[in-house]
Amino acid sequence: MKKISKLDLDIRIARGILDAYIIAIPVILPRKINLVCDATFFGKRSDRDGLLVFLDSLTGQVVWFKFIESETKANYQEGLNFLKLQGFEILSVTLDGKKGIKEVFTDYPVQICQFHIQQRVSKYLTQHPQTEAGQVLKEINDLFIQNRLTEKELGKTLAIYCKIYMYFLSERNDQNKYKHERIIKALRCYKRHLKNLFTFQKYPELNIPNTTNHVDGGVNTKVKDLVRNHRGMTRPRRNKLLMVLLNSLKRKIKSKK
Repeated sequence: MKKISKLDLDIRIARGILDAYIIAIPVILPRKINLVCDATFFGKRSDRDGLLVFLDSLTGQVVWFKFIESETKANYQEGLNFLKLQGFEILSVTLDGKKGIKEVFTDYPVQICQFHIQQRVSKYLTQHPQTEAGQVLKEINDLFIQNRLTEKELGKTLAIYCKIYMYFLSERNDQNKYKHERIIKALRCYKRHLKNLFTFQKYPELNIPNTTNHVDGGVNTKVKDLVRNHRGMTRPRRNKLLMVLLNSLKRKIKSKK
């Protein structure tokens, strides 16, 4: 008979306790909330192993979450329907800018995360653009949050930029494709999201967060730490631990000063 070490026994006991543990779902009273939504994935997206979190930025409280295989409009709609059914009054919604998701929240002021858009544009331009046009646009992108530009100011800056580099940007290669496609993609990214990049400035009384950092740098940091510290655990057990963590964050409410 194989001898069981103390460590193996402790692991088996811990697994048994976790498997037997019944998760208590906290009751959250409906109220006015500023919704911040963000999804994170464990491993590669192709692993279809992710988590979608809805958080109230006014209190720091998780109000809904779901384990997901992919980030779809249907998942966001499910979360929205749950909150509406519970009686929450949604004042605003902050999203990371994934295509199509903001259409779920057409009845609310939508803020697209400025930091996500800044990162996306930076990815198109790279850290060391080789052309003057790329370098100038990188400087605009690097500083628009820091300089606290308004929608009008950034729009005007980009319009002047496009006028200055109009002929450069219109250059095509032998295949009749744009030579400077990455810069054009960066400009299209701005054009697509500009209207929702400054929603927080239009409703100062609502205290709308201009980034998804409440989830992305807050809740998701705790989530990823737990996943990293329990590598090798089966997905059902890991998800049960995550549910315990997220339900504890449902109870958490920031003290009001």
